[in-house]
Amino acid sequence: MDRKQILADIEKRVKEHCLGDTSGHDWSHIDRVRRNALRIAAIEGGDLFVIELAALLHDIEDWKTDNYKSGVVAKWLKECGATEDIRNRITEIIEKISFKGANHDDKMVTIEGRVVQDADRLDAIGALGIIRSAEYGAHNKITFYDPSVKPDPNPSQEKIKKSTSINHFYEKLLLLKDRMNTKTAAEMAVKRHEFMESFLKEFFEEWDA
Repeated sequence: MDRKQILADIEKRVKEHCLGDTSGHDWSHIDRVRRNALRIAAIEGGDLFVIELAALLHDIEDWKTDNYKSGVVAKWLKECGATEDIRNRITEIIEKISFKGANHDDKMVTIEGRVVQDADRLDAIGALGIIRSAEYGAHNKITFYDPSVKPDPNPSQEKIKKSTSINHFYEKLLLLKDRMNTKTAAEMAVKRHEFMESFLKEFFEEWDA
């Protein structure tokens, strides 16, 4: 199994898959998750090959897309020469990586899963999280803010996909700081979390004129 070639082949496929994405899940997001995952792993440990592969593939079968549980990730990995063990480890991570609600059990079993999940969550908060939330809302024709629609403390998965962009902060983004798996990611999350709080304070002050 040529690990370097598998990574190169998977990266090429993911880049092609992401072409034209306007939902905040484009190649730049994937690459940031990969780089942050490797940064966290340098401190926390884990199999770097599995971590990098999972980071590259983490959005391909996301539950919010039509590809959910399509089997395309396992298919790509097999075509690129990955062993059955590697395919199983990657698909297990992808199945649990996404936030599906405050009361949903998404605890990762492996250090590799915890690292990639943390890297993905870091890219959902802070300045980039604000931008990506707006991108996702615009892509899906979701209202940015409606004062008559209050945040749901325990929204269904379907409601999470359709909630207003501002409510998304209270239903997901502001919860992520305390749901980081590793000490390294938890420390990285603090500044990003505080930036979102400052943004919301300014947003509501301006909204109220």
